[in-house]
Amino acid sequence: MQTQPVLRSVERTADSDIIARTLAGDMRALEALMRLHNRTLYRTARAILRDDAEAQDVVQEAYLQAYRALGSFRGESKLSTWLVRITANVALMRRRREVRAALAIPIDRAADAAALGIPEATVRTRYFRARDLLRASMAGDIDMTLDDAFAFAGLRCDRIVGGVLAVLRRNDPS
Repeated sequence: MQTQPVLRSVERTADSDIIARTLAGDMRALEALMRLHNRTLYRTARAILRDDAEAQDVVQEAYLQAYRALGSFRGESKLSTWLVRITANVALMRRRREVRAALAIPIDRAADAAALGIPEATVRTRYFRARDLLRASMAGDIDMTLDDAFAFAGLRCDRIVGGVLAVLRRNDPS
């Protein structure tokens, strides 16, 4: 019973240490933070976007956003939880842009209303509900194979870390 609070205390101490070092300008601490969380964040982005390259871009953008907001991290949750939330938000925003672009394709609305006999908004609602139900039914199978799926090899990890550090160096050459 004592293990859980002690473990949380150790995690929070490690989180606060790496945050303090990163805020002090220690890029090695930032690199260690990224290497520690790359796999989880990549899997989060990949699960939302279903595209390797897009997921890598999202992880880099999430790290940049997190770096800029690191001083405002309150420590109410683990650092990893905060980073996953940022990554998920960036990925979801990117996916929403793609959906909006796809919905902007002109269609013959009169023909669609006549074919189904229901309002367009109802069709969209049913489509998204069906997609969510399918995703939920597949989640159990996917969760069991996540350890083997989307392997996060050294090169991919290095590419993300290098990309983030390059952007930060361009913005702050000191």
